[in-house]
Amino acid sequence: CGGGEGGERTISFESYSRALNKSFAKAYRKGECVFRQGDEVDGFYIITRGSCAVLVRPRSGERVEIARLGPGDFFGETGILEGRAVRSSSVECLSECEVLFMDKAEFSALVQSDRSGSLKLSMHKRAEARQQARMGKLLTALSMQAANTVRLPAGTSVFAQGERADAMFQLVDGVLRQSFTAETGEAVGLGTIERGAYFGYDALLSGVHDLTVTAETEVTLARLPLAALKPAIEGSEWLESTMRVRADRLASGIKTAEQAAAAGRSESQILATMATVAARSGEPVEYKAWQDVLAKAEPLVVREGHEVFAQGDVPTHVYFIDSGRLQLDYRTEKGGKRILAELGPGDHFGETAFLDGRTGRNTTVTCASHPRCELRRLGRAQWEAALAASPQL
Repeated sequence: CGGGEGGERTISFESYSRALNKSFAKAYRKGECVFRQGDEVDGFYIITRGSCAVLVRPRSGERVEIARLGPGDFFGETGILEGRAVRSSSVECLSECEVLFMDKAEFSALVQSDRSGSLKLSMHKRAEARQQARMGKLLTALSMQAANTVRLPAGTSVFAQGERADAMFQLVDGVLRQSFTAETGEAVGLGTIERGAYFGYDALLSGVHDLTVTAETEVTLARLPLAALKPAIEGSEWLESTMRVRADRLASGIKTAEQAAAAGRSESQILATMATVAARSGEPVEYKAWQDVLAKAEPLVVREGHEVFAQGDVPTHVYFIDSGRLQLDYRTEKGGKRILAELGPGDHFGETAFLDGRTGRNTTVTCASHPRCELRRLGRAQWEAALAASPQL
């Protein structure tokens, strides 16, 4: 559902209708479980009436509620998208409930029929954000009382690549940037960490950090020692499996980034960042796929203080940053300006308007580096052709 240029649909009406026709309503009583932890992953659910709680049971102890859902909320897709065989949590009805159920095969067919890949990307982003929130609730219930607050000035390393891992962290406030040093000695940027996100998962697999995380601004962190965290992880199958899935994705992203850096091209930071984003969405991407895309991108130089595009402009390109810092802001109706983010080498922007089907930009992006910012840009037709040719992008 949703139209593309020239009236072409990213998902055909026939595919969408067929999927809905093969879904059906189910009714549950208060206290009844839609599914239980350990059940086979069977499909995707949308709540049409009532409310539910998402619960996980530690290997010892009482169940912990990690989310509450109501009409319009959906659940069950994470198990399908992550390729799980069994459910890692339970969903229990807090009242009489009705849900719309789509079996796993139909849900997978619907996602795969989206030729642009935007539906799958959107689903993965939603699932990732939701899992982060649920992880936070469970950690709070199980072990976050052992966390301590850490404040670091700009330029300080939280941890460095190769250091022994003795804690994991949550970003409470500020901006953190990830990077790693490739075998060539080149520093490769892997983008920023979102506020509220947990990081340091690589410690669960190897005991040594694979990345360097540095404070771009003054930051506030919650630091959770691994000594306190390990009993919680070992005691919760859901937490352990969720964190390991994300650790594996990070490892996959770093492997792809190594390929980009080894190629010795100036855009390796861009390729590394995009490969990491793709890995987080569960789709490993070959270096050559991004290389082919960027080979078609047009160089663009923007002077300090000049706009790449302004709020309200018609979306025409996707942009990739080679050098310089850019500021993304929102302009209010009264003329005020709210800075939403700072972008740097390796970051990309502008694709959201295409994926969301918007006709105008909802932010302004300005070069904030002296004397200029160096970018690459890809036109909409080229971007959509690249997605169609390589859905994993």
